[in-house]
Amino acid sequence: MDGGAYMITGLSELGKEKNSLTVPYGYASYQVTAIAEGAFLGTGLEELIIPENTNLKLLMNGCFKGASKLSRLVIYHENQ
Repeated sequence: MDGGAYMITGLSELGKEKNSLTVPYGYASYQVTAIAEGAFLGTGLEELIIPENTNLKLLMNGCFKGASKLSRLVIYHENQ
């Protein structure tokens, strides 16, 4: 993505072995702002956590496609 933003397009081999992941605030010097279609395809992911202090703005259509073990999505949101 442009302008200092990063889109998660897939996981490393180590990431694919995890059963729980937290979306990071940033990666390298970029803000993580989106998750691409099929980003979790073929992973053992059971839980994805989106923390309160996130830059995530977009979950692309189909971003959980192929994540057959995913059973829990935790989205923290500050009450305003």
